[in-house]
Amino acid sequence: VVNFFLYKSILIFFFFLMIRRPPRSTLFPYTTLFRSSPRQTSGLIANLKMRDIVVLDSDDTSILGAYPFIDRETEHLVRIGDITLHAMCAIDALGAGAMLGLNTTIVSSCRQCGGAVHVEVGRRGTVLGAISPPDALVWLGIRYENGCAANSLCTSMAFFCSEVHLQSWHGAQAGDQPGARLSMAQALQAGRAIFQPLLRVPART
Repeated sequence: VVNFFLYKSILIFFFFLMIRRPPRSTLFPYTTLFRSSPRQTSGLIANLKMRDIVVLDSDDTSILGAYPFIDRETEHLVRIGDITLHAMCAIDALGAGAMLGLNTTIVSSCRQCGGAVHVEVGRRGTVLGAISPPDALVWLGIRYENGCAANSLCTSMAFFCSEVHLQSWHGAQAGDQPGARLSMAQALQAGRAIFQPLLRVPART
């Protein structure tokens, strides 16, 4: 069973570490957070990695990401006020605002031509605002490998400036590229469905 309380704690803590932009650290901050031994903390986080809930570095000594954010450059930037973070994919970028309950501006690019794609998400991350270019859309690729969505599935979820460029890109890909074309509204709904519940406090009964 996934320890979602642990995941929520890591996600919140990782978010604040990203905001502060410290030098990349080992698991020590999480050992302090959970008041556990390094061995216990490593075991807990290894379990989350096995379930693809967090992303570790190649040495398994540092948390690189807690979906939807990652501490490395990606093509998807999420701006929250004066803070800019990297999202793992287009869907993650769109869902981040709803998870945090904050308005966001997404700055990305067309996977085909490299042209800028900007998306405003208002009402605490739940409603689309301005989209530039207005015909921009999302490709929802389906490619999961090696137990890590960040390094497989997320690389195939991207923004496109137009239907024409999406079709051009898709037609140039080698082999079968399973997935689905999503309007921006559909992509936002997908992002909300995944991320909005993550930090929600369960109602008391």
